Amino acid sequence: MKPLLLESALAYVHLAFIFTLIVFQGSLAALLRPEWFNPALLRRLQRVALINQIATVLVIASGLARLFCGIKPSSWYLSNPLMHAKLTLVLLMVALALPAYRAIKAWQKHYVATGQLPEATAILKARRQAMRSSHLMLLIPIFAVLMARGFGGH
Repeated sequence: MKPLLLESALAYVHLAFIFTLIVFQGSLAALLRPEWFNPALLRRLQRVALINQIATVLVIASGLARLFCGIKPSSWYLSNPLMHAKLTLVLLMVALALPAYRAIKAWQKHYVATGQLPEATAILKARRQAMRSSHLMLLIPIFAVLMARGFGGH
């Protein structure tokens, strides 16, 4: 494959997975509302959380593909502090979302065993975690745009 075509394909795939993550991360945060909570919503939350996790893995994998298979050498990215800022934000997003994922899984187990849904306070706590993760996502494009325009040491 021609280098520019490969670079374009890698960029497209990476952006497609990012947009998928945005949709499902936002959906997760939006659905975590005590006033809407019912068994059907709990099942939907499990699917949304799973898709969100898959999208996160695919964003990271496609980013690594760009890093190692793109036109620019990996040293170009790895020597740029803005790239490290992006990676740090992605890791923070994951760390902030993990408790919400775990909570949803635990709620489903508890519901199957007892027929009881989680308390409103637990739902709101998971919502705050998902929202924090979502809000961090807004900062990543700032670093990406700056890198694309030559900032950060290149």
